[in-house]
Amino acid sequence: MTIRSVVKHSLAGMLHFTGALTIYSKKKLDNRGLVLMYHRVLEDAEQSPFPLQPGMYVRKASFEAQMSFLQNHFIIISLQEMVCRLEAGEDMTRCCSITFDDGWKDNYEVAFPVLKRLGIPTTIFLTTGYIGTDRWFWPDEFSWCLSVLWERNMMRELPREIGDLLPRKGSLEQVTDTVIEGLKLYHPDERDDLVRRIRSLCPGIPCDRLMMNWSEARTMLDSGVVAIGSHTVEHQLLHQLEPENIDREIATSREDIQRNLHVDATLFAYPNGDFNQVVKTILANHGFSGAVTTMRGYVTHTTPRLEMPRIGIHDDVSNTPPLFYSRILLNSF
Repeated sequence: MTIRSVVKHSLAGMLHFTGALTIYSKKKLDNRGLVLMYHRVLEDAEQSPFPLQPGMYVRKASFEAQMSFLQNHFIIISLQEMVCRLEAGEDMTRCCSITFDDGWKDNYEVAFPVLKRLGIPTTIFLTTGYIGTDRWFWPDEFSWCLSVLWERNMMRELPREIGDLLPRKGSLEQVTDTVIEGLKLYHPDERDDLVRRIRSLCPGIPCDRLMMNWSEARTMLDSGVVAIGSHTVEHQLLHQLEPENIDREIATSREDIQRNLHVDATLFAYPNGDFNQVVKTILANHGFSGAVTTMRGYVTHTTPRLEMPRIGIHDDVSNTPPLFYSRILLNSF
């Protein structure tokens, strides 16, 4: 644990147990709602076949504690109800909505039993081109390949463009996270080429299914606690695409959900949180009622329905109730 982490743990504990966070929340959350963003919930992160970006997961124990905390301190509503309250100008004080991005299998296997037992409404945004397949997202493929090259002392074999992104020092997890964030800035064609080149150095990527299938999505939907939203087909960063490709990603994802689950997905999550006016216009033309970003903040009556902010929750910054509450209320956490 770093010095910074120790300081945050200590400060969060002091603010929580003295009641300072509770007092502050009364002002901070007055007529404000919040949307929490999750990706993965894991029994044991150490069993992952590749290094996980810290922002991608919480452990099951942390998740259970967080859901119980929210039930005791917030009014948990569905994201669709949050949109309805926003449109109607209704009070949103301490209202909270839970969302998951991508459609990971562990959402079904680990998170869903907790959500069902506690009756917590949740929206899961599906990247439909991956549902029911053994495909991996490119960051996961890259993470696996980098871990192989690291273990084999073959980092010098990396393409020059990737080598230029490598930090001078750090753990494998830190190096992986830094390079992935750097690669997101590349044009999609250039990024795909680089990922193909590094994949050629590490044949034999495992075929473990990481994403849920349509039957699992159907089971969650039928439970009444899970709603399904759209997260595109291929998880492309939409602001990097031409308008016709943006339209295809958005429209086809919604069609996939309609065909497989027989529901109309009217809520959308921007991949990586990236969007521009063109993307918003296309969403509006397709009749989406709301869209969530990765911009940190709260939902107020001035929040545009297609620019709803969220607070990202992951284990390294929220694995105790004081840290979780601080993460919700304080920008420095």
